[in-house]
Amino acid sequence: MDKVYHFLTLAGIGLYWVLVAGVTLRVVLKRRAVSVSLAWLMVIYIIL
Repeated sequence: MDKVYHFLTLAGIGLYWVLVAGVTLRVVLKRRAVSVSLAWLMVIYIIL
């Protein structure tokens, strides 16, 4: 059972980083003003 928890923990961490990377790419590729992009990235990294 311990291995199941270990796998779920690693899967959760991996999913978290994929989510952060995906949202970051979406913000960067929207081509908004630099200040707006930086503000969104700051919000993403603080909340997520």
